[in-house]
Amino acid sequence: DFPQPLHSCDSPEPMLSCDSPELMLSCDSLECESLEQLVSPWEVSAKEGGKIDYNKLIDKFGCQRIKESLTDRVESLTDREPHVFLRRG
Repeated sequence: DFPQPLHSCDSPEPMLSCDSPELMLSCDSLECESLEQLVSPWEVSAKEGGKIDYNKLIDKFGCQRIKESLTDRVESLTDREPHVFLRRG
């Protein structure tokens, strides 16, 4: 079973259900008023005619770009070229 999708910001209490514990998200944390792009496991959309700003996503989710040293390590451990999604930069 998959968790239920995030409700839209129109809902007073959007919720992401997990096996343990349930995570509650407020519309304030989603920045509803200035929503320029929406990225979730179920939907990816940008402001009308816009493109996804991956630098904003990296900052928002606290992750980092995949470096060449990591793809080199994947290749050395698997003896195969990394998947194109890892190599595309």
